Parts: sequence; C-alpha cells; structure tokens
Amino acid sequence: MNNILLIDDNTYILDGLALRIGMSLQDWNILTAKNGYEGTKIMNSLPVSLVLTDIQMPVMDGYGVIEFRNRNYPHVPVIVMTSNLSLEVIEKLRRLHVSEFIEKPFDFDKLVPQIIGALGIDSDADVKLAHTAYAKSSRGVLLHSAAGAGNSEA
Repeated sequence: MNNILLIDDNTYILDGLALRIGMSLQDWNILTAKNGYEGTKIMNSLPVSLVLTDIQMPVMDGYGVIEFRNRNYPHVPVIVMTSNLSLEVIEKLRRLHVSEFIEKPFDFDKLVPQIIGALGIDSDADVKLAHTAYAKSSRGVLLHSAAGAGNSEA
C-alpha cells in the first residue's frame, strides 16, 4: 500500500493536512506522527513513499527525521514545512539532500501538486477525489484510507 507520512506537533495542522491530502489522493494512506521520534518509528514499521515534516517539534525535530531518512531510507522523498524559510534553512536542507520545502502558512492548492511531483505520479491518472475512512490504531497512529481500500492499523 502507498503511504504518506505527515509529521507535525500542531494537531490542528496535522489533522487538517491528513484530511485534505487524503481527499485529494485516492489509494494513498495518510499516516500521522506528532513528533520526529514517532515518525521514525512509523518509518521503521511501515513502508513510506513520502515524508512531509515540520522542522520545529519537540522530542525530535525535522532535521533529525531527515538525518534518519538519509541513513535508513535515502530513496524516500521529503517535503519540509516551516514558518522560517530563511536562506540559512534552505542551505541546510539542501546539504541534507532535501530540495522540496514549503513555507507556512501555505496554500494547500500548491502543496498537493508538490506532493504529486515528489511522488512522481501522473496526476491525471492517479489523483481523484475520494471518500474517506479513518481508523485509529492502538498506538495512536491515524490512518486514512480511500474508500474501498479498507481500514488497517499501523
């Protein structure tokens, strides 16, 4: 199954993104984590096709997630969300092999094409509005599945 991992300590942003991305990308599961450490645990337990992460978070920040990805899953693209997209941050992200980033607050209509591009999928063939179904696992990971794909736990 295709999984997109969203990592942000702001529950409002996390839940809103999960809902909106899930409605835009049919047949993609949206997994969520409240900090980088939770995100790395998910990456170790489920295949992830893309990580969308904030930088500033407690426990483990976005840079820690990127370094973990670089060591363990270098083929997985990362898109960084940040409210501080300075030249210094951009240069640091490029040194960490991240070329996709978006500044908060962002226009959701610009984020979806960025996700589609990072995933390398044909937007005309693979992206459709979908009905949604949610399941909450015993470990607190929110899974989003397109209708018909069924509910599964992380």
